[in-house]
Amino acid sequence: MAEDSRYVAILRYAPIAPRKLRYTVDQIRGKNVNLALSALKIIPRRGAYYIHKLLNSAVANASNLNTDLDADNLFVAEARVDPGPVRKRWRSAPMGRAVPIKKRTSHIFIALTPVVEEEAPKKPARKTAEKKAPAEAKKAEAKPQDKSPEKKS
Repeated sequence: MAEDSRYVAILRYAPIAPRKLRYTVDQIRGKNVNLALSALKIIPRRGAYYIHKLLNSAVANASNLNTDLDADNLFVAEARVDPGPVRKRWRSAPMGRAVPIKKRTSHIFIALTPVVEEEAPKKPARKTAEKKAPAEAKKAEAKPQDKSPEKKS
């Protein structure tokens, strides 16, 4: 596949509110897949379970579509949570009334992209290190070797 390819996984109708998922998705966006998976294991939020499963699915999709791809070189290029349909329920309230309950659902989208390592131009060696070495040698010569205090008689 091309270098700019993306590997996608989508979870639709997750039974959790998008507001609760967005906090967790913000924690993994732009990270390496291995770092994101380990972070999701320790995040104490219910949405981390859904995102962890979806991220594993995206890695599996990438490895199935491109067998030459190393899963360690993937990072989360895009991760978003969109609202799904809202189920409306009614709860009984005092004095014969009913109050609405909105059970929100979410659609989670994760796209992975392989890391493209570009060769950065090498910087020339710093010349200050060469200049410091002779200066330090001169300082060492200037200092007296015996620093024992002299006794006054």
